[in-house]
Amino acid sequence: MRLFYTFSLLCCPLLVSCKGNPEPGQILEKAIEAHGGEKNINKPRKGIIKAASKDIAVITQEEVFDFPKQAKRLTVADFEGKLKKGYTLMIDGQHWEWEDGQGARQPTQKMLYASPDWSSLYLINLKKQTVKLTAIGRIKVDAKSAVGFRATWGDTAGDYYFDTKSGLLAQANFPWTKGDGKEYELKTVYSDYKEVDGIQVAYRRLMYIKGGHYDDYVLMGDLKVTDLAILDKLPADAFALPR
Repeated sequence: MRLFYTFSLLCCPLLVSCKGNPEPGQILEKAIEAHGGEKNINKPRKGIIKAASKDIAVITQEEVFDFPKQAKRLTVADFEGKLKKGYTLMIDGQHWEWEDGQGARQPTQKMLYASPDWSSLYLINLKKQTVKLTAIGRIKVDAKSAVGFRATWGDTAGDYYFDTKSGLLAQANFPWTKGDGKEYELKTVYSDYKEVDGIQVAYRRLMYIKGGHYDDYVLMGDLKVTDLAILDKLPADAFALPR
């Protein structure tokens, strides 16, 4: 009897988690298929995507992309009457970030994403052998059941939750360190999915922050996509670092 019990414990992760949740690899495969399938997600695409938040805080984002290798995002935010511009850049898996008028730096966390809007592309990166997936159970996102896993690469980890019915990404939580060294937790809730060029794109993102003088998650922005275009060409300097 003891031998059977031990064998059952060892076999449990191969089928579902011991709490009845799907195994992380199964969750990821379902999510990739729900977002358009690996082949279509990996299809080369050039274009531009714009989003804005006006209700919570005045924020605009504009990103040019040449997937799967390059993406550059500009975020403009009005904080307490002060306009700030921040950039993030991804080229061949290398990441940089900087504010307007400053030099670029490579963040300590090597995130596997470059754009929350095109998160389906970066689900493919979670299949890399260097990424460890562990089950973290179910939560409610917008009153709907979502099941997730923790992805760990190096000394960084992010939590991903997917709608149990559709398989679409519902929420992502990850750490973020500002240029001044302060550490925060970011949470993004994805909704209003629409199909664009064969892949599912979240047209709305609620962004929360926790840490610093924020004891709990505080809603910082309600970003909605205002424009998305697939293009044949991009400017030659679209992915340039600041001089």
